[in-house]
Amino acid sequence: MAETAGISKPLVDTLVIDVPSLSFSIRAMLEIKKRYGLPCGCGAHNAISSWRGFENIIGREGRKSAEITANIMPVVLGADFILYGPVESCTDVFPGVYTVDTSLRYLLRKGEEIVF
Repeated sequence: MAETAGISKPLVDTLVIDVPSLSFSIRAMLEIKKRYGLPCGCGAHNAISSWRGFENIIGREGRKSAEITANIMPVVLGADFILYGPVESCTDVFPGVYTVDTSLRYLLRKGEEIVF
């Protein structure tokens, strides 16, 4: 259907609603990539931003750490892209993504296979 609509380069966004759904989203992402070879990612920031009262549980500083972790988790597990939330979050998320990419790129340079 996407091709008939003129979409030749789709990006598949697997839905994230809350923290428990993040792992299911990543599992779906890996299956779609394996089965169809399509680039996949997700809006992992939803895992934290949609959880009302989350700051009451872990505090303001804990929330920031949780947001970074939720955003980096799909990257570590093979996401082709992430939707990381408000643009202001880039200063926290980009260094983490850079670190993961640099580490994985080193493995590739050494001839190691990366399997997700």
